[in-house]
Amino acid sequence: MRLLIATAFEHSKDLFELLALDYIKRTQKLFKPELKQVKPDKLLPITEKHYRIILDEKGQEFDSAQWAKKLRKLIEQPKPIAFLIGGPSGHTLEVREKADEIWSLSKLTMPHKLALCMLAEQIYRAGEIDRGGPYHRV
Repeated sequence: MRLLIATAFEHSKDLFELLALDYIKRTQKLFKPELKQVKPDKLLPITEKHYRIILDEKGQEFDSAQWAKKLRKLIEQPKPIAFLIGGPSGHTLEVREKADEIWSLSKLTMPHKLALCMLAEQIYRAGEIDRGGPYHRV
C-alpha cells in the first residue's frame, strides 16, 4: 500500500526532519511511505486520488493502539492514503472540506516539523503494533 505524507512547509533537514526520515525509512517494507513537500495550493491536486487525512489539533484523537487499528482498516480500502500537514497558517477551508478525516496528534499546537516527526513515528509504531514487535510496550 502506498502512503503519502504531503507537507506544505519548507524542508531543511533539521533534527526533527532527520528523525522523521529515519522512521519513514524503517517503514518502507510495510507501508512504502513517500514524503513530498508541496506549496499549500498543491496539497489537493497531489492527493486527488487518495483518502485524505489532515492533521490538526482539533481533529479526532486516538491512543497508539487505536491509531494502529484505524490505519490498518484504512489500508484495507482500495484508495492510497495521504496524510496532509499544512503550512504556517494551517489548512485552508477548501482542504478541510475535501478531507476524508481530520486526525490530531495532540491537542497542543506544535511546529510543523515536530508534527511530521510524530506522524512518522506513529506510522512506524502502528507497524510494530501490527506485527507484535518489541517497539510498542503496553
